[in-house]
Amino acid sequence: MKAHPTRTRFSFDFTHSSHVTWTYDRHRATLETGTPATFSVDDQEIATRFSSAVEPVMADLVDVAVAIHMADRLAIRALEGPANWSRELHLRLAVRHPEKWNSPTFQERFTSLVNFLTEDSWSLEFSFIRDNRRTSETQPYLFPKASDGIPFWVSLFSGGLDSLAGTATSVFSSPNNQFILVSAAPNIRQRSRQQQQIEILRRKSGASILHVSIPYAMKYGDQYAQEASRRTRGFLFLIFGGVVSLAAGSARLHVYENGLGAINLPYDQSQIGTDNARAVHPRVLGLAAELLASVSGKPFSIINPCIYLTKAQMLAHHSIRQIQEALALTFSCDGFPVRAEGKSQCGFCTSCLLRRLSLEIAGLDAFDTHEYLRDWKSQSFPSTHQHLRGLRAMDWQTLRFRRCLEESDPWLALTLEFPELRVLVRDLSRLNHEPCAEIASKLQGLIERHVHDWPRFSALPLLNATDTKVA
Repeated sequence: MKAHPTRTRFSFDFTHSSHVTWTYDRHRATLETGTPATFSVDDQEIATRFSSAVEPVMADLVDVAVAIHMADRLAIRALEGPANWSRELHLRLAVRHPEKWNSPTFQERFTSLVNFLTEDSWSLEFSFIRDNRRTSETQPYLFPKASDGIPFWVSLFSGGLDSLAGTATSVFSSPNNQFILVSAAPNIRQRSRQQQQIEILRRKSGASILHVSIPYAMKYGDQYAQEASRRTRGFLFLIFGGVVSLAAGSARLHVYENGLGAINLPYDQSQIGTDNARAVHPRVLGLAAELLASVSGKPFSIINPCIYLTKAQMLAHHSIRQIQEALALTFSCDGFPVRAEGKSQCGFCTSCLLRRLSLEIAGLDAFDTHEYLRDWKSQSFPSTHQHLRGLRAMDWQTLRFRRCLEESDPWLALTLEFPELRVLVRDLSRLNHEPCAEIASKLQGLIERHVHDWPRFSALPLLNATDTKVA
């Protein structure tokens, strides 16, 4: 008899800021037990930068995003098999306007977004907040924010390679614009690298760049087991970026992610949800924009101008050579920062591999970091299954791409091999208002460029040495 998939059930109570209580199945835990573990966010810089207190409804949105991310980290997934990977999560939250958030419209917007993002089932329940307001909401400002008529270009700035490349392209292409870069910084190391990259951008371009960094952290969280996938991290970043955009008077937020990374097609049939992050998937961008528009009562959009570009193409822009010293400061690893002295990136996850392939294709590998825990260019690289898993998976995916492109109708073959592409076309059409046929052509071109680049990757001989077929 076939076993039915079972979801682990979690219930979180965030109504008291001093502690969080949660239950899972028959177990119960409280974050105030032992050393209190708290999740904090400091949005004071939003108010300070724009000389205006954070509106209550926006403060609510920040709190909800933080709580969702915290629950996601504390709710450990069952890993017995793909069928049991998803979870059921119920959250009780204290907000300033519970009547707004409890409405069917906002309930549906939240759950549609986070359900798709995490592949779980979420439900939210809101009550009136009784804790003190944050300083960002209550501090009066004597002087209004300045406005000289020049529009703000607001974008997320993670400190990753795509983020730097996309930002540099925008800054050098329109140096007279005013740029606001929004960063979410979970640790000092990441915050420092973001700041160093932006300082190089300022110095080399001469552009007006305002950096809004929003620290967030789970204090003493290491004493609790945490979920590795952390799908809602992207949701948290988008909300931070959206709140900053609206505070600055902008109706648009930009994100920079190469097309293959954004659509994140499965590498092989053995993958489960954790391997298919959707942080900047077009549907997520569309749903997040709709949520921000509903909350603010103003039109709002989130745009990824790099959706049809490979990472190598992003790096080919002439501006990247002007800031090449910043490349070594970027991070692309799924597990950044790797907890090893002098090593910030693992070197063998799919994100590290795509990074290094792209730098090679763009002729920029000489400016890459040397901080890889495992570097296949060194004699000490261990050719084990664990360390070659990512390379094998990417090679197998490229082989499947190649076979589809050799068919008489390549796009039909691609959609049969990767059904996700059919839905993706509809999502992009709604987001960017493009004809479906045009989107399909652009996505096929994106895949063709990746297939063309892949055989030039210097890591591929490792697969020949282990009797693994190379695409």
